[in-house]
Parts: sequence; structure tokens; C-alpha cells
Amino acid sequence: MIQSPDDAACPEMSRRALDRVRDAHVVALAQMGQLIDRLARQPAPPAPDVPEALAIEARLTERVLGIDDKNELPGKPTSFTCPECSGAIKEIEEGDGRRYRCRVGHAYTLDDLLAEKTTVLQDTLWMALQTLEERAAMLSSMARDDRSRGWLRNAERYETRARETRVHAERLRELLRSLAA
Repeated sequence: MIQSPDDAACPEMSRRALDRVRDAHVVALAQMGQLIDRLARQPAPPAPDVPEALAIEARLTERVLGIDDKNELPGKPTSFTCPECSGAIKEIEEGDGRRYRCRVGHAYTLDDLLAEKTTVLQDTLWMALQTLEERAAMLSSMARDDRSRGWLRNAERYETRARETRVHAERLRELLRSLAA
């Protein structure tokens, strides 16, 4: 059951679901309750065959499967790493779609993997910005300390490095602003 894109607050979500689910009931939100009631009163259709790759993944998710040879996991190797554990990711093709799973069991659609990687990238860049700003503050503090001791050459070197670090931090801040836009 998929909410009609014309009725949905986020029509793109409904459209993506429609691309993946061929025999879905497409209804407005106001009619979903009645449809659920009607469908719940019908006998359930026979269970579909579960593809072996999906059965293995289900066992992985349940932490029941103890595979020593990670090459037995379904899918083909990719150059991607898992955004949660940094493990290698395999690509699993199913019909007209692809899914991704690491050996630990984290699983993604391509859209989900991209979204998680984007989040990791943004978090990493914000951490880098914070580190640059802290480095500039430490260098400035060292310059002040050395200047008060009369060590002017050291103080000037620290001040130069602090200025350079602030420039790098500002460039990174501009990059982060452009990514957010």
C-alpha cells in the first residue's frame, strides 16, 4: 500500500516506492484505513519463495549465521565501505534494483548508502573545521606566551601559522556553506 503522490506531503517518497513495488494499492491517506480493514479480512496469499541471498541476509541480521569465509556472503565486492563500521560492502542485485550490505550486516539501498556517506562526509568536515579553529587558537596562545617571554622570533612563527590555519578554516567553512545550500 502506497500513499498517492498527489496526496502525500513528500510525493517523492511515494514515487520511489511506486518504482519498486509493482502491485501496490495506491490510495489517498483518507482511504488507507478502509483499505487496511478490507485487506485484513481477506485470506493471505501464499508466501513467495525467498531468494537464497535474502535468506542469508536475514540470518546475518538475526546474528544466527556464523560464516568464517566472508566470501560466502551474497553479492559482488565493491570499492565502497560501510558508513557505520568502515567494513567492505558487497552489492546485491535483485531484479531491477541493487542493495548493499557489509559483512557485519549493515544494509542499504543505493539512496540510503549515498545519504549515509553524505552525513559522514559532513560530520568529518565539521570536525576538521573545529580542529583547525582549535589549532589556530592554540598557536595564538603559544605566540602570546612566547611574546611575553621576549621570544619574538618564535612568537612571530606561531602567529604566522595561526593566520594560515585561520585561512584554511575559513576556506573549509565556505565549502561547508556551499554543501548545505
